[in-house]
Amino acid sequence: MRSVCLIAILLIVSAGYCAAADQRPDEIAYNVSIIRLIASPEKYHGKRVVVWGFLRLEFEGDTLYLHREDYERSLTANGIHLSLSESQRKPFKKYDRQYVVLSGVFFRCDETKLVCVFSGHLSDIDSRLDFWPLRPNKSLDEPRR
Repeated sequence: MRSVCLIAILLIVSAGYCAAADQRPDEIAYNVSIIRLIASPEKYHGKRVVVWGFLRLEFEGDTLYLHREDYERSLTANGIHLSLSESQRKPFKKYDRQYVVLSGVFFRCDETKLVCVFSGHLSDIDSRLDFWPLRPNKSLDEPRR
């Protein structure tokens, strides 16, 4: 019985490995924080990323900020500009001024070609936009289990 379980586990793991090996590099989405995108933009340039932050949709300023306070204080260096089409903006409106998780292709700011107000931009944003929930309200003094 033990050898049957071991063989089943090996088959499942090898099937997952083969499926991952067949994936094209441009289909891989890297889970990354805005901090990493700002600190190492060259590492993620042209790659699909999944990122979390505070979403603000406004005329010529659709942006994902590190924090709500970065938007309120106009700290654009802590934001990633979003390239949204008009058809995307309408369904995204319900996420405005909320913490969200979304996926898109990241491009670093190229200072030789344009004035860099933000720390980069995301394009080809897919429909996997969702709210980022708050942590359950627990006391920090409460012992861990």
